[in-house]
Amino acid sequence: RLQIVRYAAMLAQTTTHAINAGGGVLANAMAIPTRALMVGGDVARSRVTGAPREVFASEIGAQLHGMKAGAQDGLKQAAFIMQYGFHPDDITQLDHLRGGFGTNIPKIAPEGSRRAAAVDFLVEYPLRALVAGDAIMRGTARGGYAAAEATAAAIKAGRSHGRNVSPDVLREFMDKPAVAQRAEDLARRDVLQEDTAARRFSGWLRTQPEIAQQAVSQVMPFTATPYAIVAQGVGMTPAGVVKAIRDAKLGKGTRHVEETLARSAIGTSVMGVAAWQYANGNLTGPYPEDQATRSTLPPGWREWSIKSTDSQGETKYYPLAPLGALGLPAAVAIMMVEEAKQGNTLSPDYLGRVGLGVGKYMIDQTSMRGMSDLAEAMSRGGGAMDRLIEGIASSYSPHVLGGGGVGCDGNDGAGTG
Repeated sequence: RLQIVRYAAMLAQTTTHAINAGGGVLANAMAIPTRALMVGGDVARSRVTGAPREVFASEIGAQLHGMKAGAQDGLKQAAFIMQYGFHPDDITQLDHLRGGFGTNIPKIAPEGSRRAAAVDFLVEYPLRALVAGDAIMRGTARGGYAAAEATAAAIKAGRSHGRNVSPDVLREFMDKPAVAQRAEDLARRDVLQEDTAARRFSGWLRTQPEIAQQAVSQVMPFTATPYAIVAQGVGMTPAGVVKAIRDAKLGKGTRHVEETLARSAIGTSVMGVAAWQYANGNLTGPYPEDQATRSTLPPGWREWSIKSTDSQGETKYYPLAPLGALGLPAAVAIMMVEEAKQGNTLSPDYLGRVGLGVGKYMIDQTSMRGMSDLAEAMSRGGGAMDRLIEGIASSYSPHVLGGGGVGCDGNDGAGTG
């Protein structure tokens, strides 16, 4: 119960929910241009090599219709999650059904009563809202990918009329295990829930003694999502081309490779826009390390943000974090512009500095703030140690009492969180 209170407090901030929703919406929106680039790339590949087509233009329309149906299913799941606190599919896994906060106050709010359910909701609603949001985004993505993958499978199997697939045939192929699994994997990726080394580590950690789990979670409560952001973000830079070549050698399939290249192209385009905006002063980068530069920062300045000035002349800063994985290519571009300003050319040291800058971007994100505070406390002690202890203590303050804000809702303009 204490852990539920803690995580609910840490995830209760409006910024957290905005980042979660923004990343999901952006991932779904990016799916269509990604598919379009895949089609273009596949046409070129087929003409050059003479190999049969693997990706088809009719997938785009099917994906749009599938996303609409998937969103409706996701909304139903979200409503269920908000009411009961667990996913509808968990009903079939009663031996693993999460207990939740489990209010049981004899004579006042006994277990199973409406009052107990109300208390559970009050404590758990930040967690329920995040899971419900993921259900909507994941359902939307799953529906779209299932329709697109089924359309391609039906065309390649000769079950289409030209490039058109009938609704009955589409449903038949959507039910095929390979198509359903591919759609599920892609949908999990879009909400940063794919199977990664960090997610496997989290699963392993849950099998360890309670004291070990508690010790790690104090400074690193979230691991899988930040790792997924980095892994996907790197793939959306020119490095994604290297990954595509490697995947092709590993025999991962033409569609997979072409999707990897398409995502790399989109992320590289974001890098170009971010570099131009940063050079023109419309983006901010890392917090300056030297005190002289820090003293020149305007009031309210925030690192890694989009700078906007309204008609009244007031400047506001909007963090890049809601871009999800696309925020990382933007951070790479910012660091590359910084290197260009200093007259540095491409070299191992250049790449190392850019890599360190991107690492700083990730550490500055709220989900990794505990690791940043721990490193600072170990190297500096004093006030840094006080901030670490304060951050951990405040994370246990119930969100209904206004707790959990320190280190969980971005920076205060002084770079301390």
